[in-house]
Amino acid sequence: MLVDMDNLATRYNSLSLLKMKMLTEAAVQRFLRLYERSFQLMKGPFRTVEANNGMDNMTVNELVDSFTLGIYGQQVTQLHAIMTLIALAGRGQSVNGGNYQIFENMIKASSAKLKMNQTVTKIIKNMEDGKWTVTTAESSNKYDIVILATPPHQSNITLISKNLQ
Repeated sequence: MLVDMDNLATRYNSLSLLKMKMLTEAAVQRFLRLYERSFQLMKGPFRTVEANNGMDNMTVNELVDSFTLGIYGQQVTQLHAIMTLIALAGRGQSVNGGNYQIFENMIKASSAKLKMNQTVTKIIKNMEDGKWTVTTAESSNKYDIVILATPPHQSNITLISKNLQ
């Protein structure tokens, strides 16, 4: 499907499209500085970033959402800002060797413990201590933070919020 700015401008607010383009270009520039010590990661969902940059709801709900659904299988409201901006950057922008390096380096910089190739069956949020219990076929462990990198509705993971009073 070929989409040009004239076609988009007939449906979406031109100012929002310009702001989306400027926000994406700024994000790409930050990605290019990913390995610099001073790089500050965007925190939070794209909805927060979008609200702070003046994009209207129609542009986000229809246009940006279509990009994130097509690439990640998730709506824009479910994604972190950095993932949404990578989707908006499109094929024209990439990191030499692959965009996956962005996330690999984020994990390295955080000193987080990454566990891969394990099938998670259950995730329980303990409201009393704020910890997450993650259960796999092999084990059950507690974590401070859990990142669910799959569309929840397409997984076979049981999600439970538990108040242990």
